[in-house]
Amino acid sequence: MYDLAEKNRIKLHPTPEKWIYQALENSPMEEAELTNEIAIESRFIDIPHQDPAVRFIAATALVNDFILITKDERMLRSKQIKILK
Repeated sequence: MYDLAEKNRIKLHPTPEKWIYQALENSPMEEAELTNEIAIESRFIDIPHQDPAVRFIAATALVNDFILITKDERMLRSKQIKILK
């Protein structure tokens, strides 16, 4: 859809960027930065996933002591991260 907006075929109000900033301002969420520690931990975490994005998410949860919410069967096998099932 964003491609269509970039080509001026549709108009998005607000823009996707503005929507994200507004959502973050109005919610109790915090952004977790991708740090060197998380990047390194992503290679050692015990999940049978090779997708780097999934490994970054799991490592972020581990390093920051977050509870991860997922239905991903492979992530559910992890003994290292806290998961809300």
